[in-house]
Amino acid sequence: MSKAALLLILIFIFCSCSKKAGDTGGSVINHNISFPVLTDTLSCVDLNRGEDFYNRSEFSFQDFQVCYIGKESDTLIVNNYYRISKIPLEPNTTIIPNKHRLQYRDRLCDHVLYDSDTNRLTRIQESRCEIRVDTAQILYSEYPVLVRNSDSVRVEIGFESHLFLEIEALDSNGNWQMIISDWNSFQCGLGSHVFLNPGEVALTFIPILRGNYYTSLRVKMGMNYSNTFRGRINYTQFHPDRKQDFLKFKSHQSKIN
Repeated sequence: MSKAALLLILIFIFCSCSKKAGDTGGSVINHNISFPVLTDTLSCVDLNRGEDFYNRSEFSFQDFQVCYIGKESDTLIVNNYYRISKIPLEPNTTIIPNKHRLQYRDRLCDHVLYDSDTNRLTRIQESRCEIRVDTAQILYSEYPVLVRNSDSVRVEIGFESHLFLEIEALDSNGNWQMIISDWNSFQCGLGSHVFLNPGEVALTFIPILRGNYYTSLRVKMGMNYSNTFRGRINYTQFHPDRKQDFLKFKSHQSKIN
């Protein structure tokens, strides 16, 4: 075999392996955008997260609550109303203080359609959204995630007050595997559907995981993927027991919806 032929074979093998680890099969759009500055004027630092929330031993589920939704801005105010059962309140009161009420009002009211109107929305699987994970800003031991509707139509991005997100990690064979999924995959489909208008953004958070395996991670929404970032997980989160049952259920749901 000539040296030229051998070189071509080696280049082909290298390219194939590189594609295996990096190919998304979906969209990765303009990850060079600047992430907005986040402010939390109520200082909601206590989310009652236990050690198991960050140090997970198996495939798991999570609610990715909306913490901002609307027009893009250089600075976003984090709305923790959806993330904890009780926001910091004035002494001896059980309602949101007047000085915080406008800031923490229900901003989802303008971004929700109900079941009979969902035909006016584009499913996330058929849309183009940009997803950015910012590892420079850390709030509540979590990374902020910004989702932008890069399409020209209204896109369904969640159910109730939660987003359709999944977290994937790269295993030792160079394959991307889902390790965390949103609970919305098990919703019955009856309720309020959250959407983004063209050019709008939604903010949520993902946990900074701990574990014995250092690898690359990314966030997925429909067929759209975030930038990759490095972090730790436990390798047992790749184990397929719960995940296989989940994938079968999800496949069944997609056929009947």
